[in-house]
Amino acid sequence: MYTGKSFSISGNASLRCDASWLGEALLNVLKNSCEHTQDDGKILIFIDPSEASVTITIQDNGDGILNEQLPGLFHRFSRSYRAAPKGGVGIGLAITKTIVEKHHGTIYAENTSEGLKIIMCIPILDGILIVSQP
Repeated sequence: MYTGKSFSISGNASLRCDASWLGEALLNVLKNSCEHTQDDGKILIFIDPSEASVTITIQDNGDGILNEQLPGLFHRFSRSYRAAPKGGVGIGLAITKTIVEKHHGTIYAENTSEGLKIIMCIPILDGILIVSQP
């Protein structure tokens, strides 16, 4: 579908998560990156583990969005003024935000000189401690 795009992935990490849902979140961001770059667009994916979390950064070389649109980027039905007339309805990034937050993570976006960058930070959780009450 996005045959002209080039993708680069650097880094790797293990993460305790719902792989299906987190995969959906990543696909939503990648789809948006593909739709908002030129036909020969470049999408860079960085996976950066630390002791406490895994940070996943997806950066494209599109035009970014207006700075005043950044705060609402992850709201339902939010669409960039550059969105294609026959594009989606603006729920993909809202779903992505919900998925990341359900994994106790954070997500934000920023414009760079190269394009839009979306950063997801997911904490590394070893397990859930259950304390029973007497």
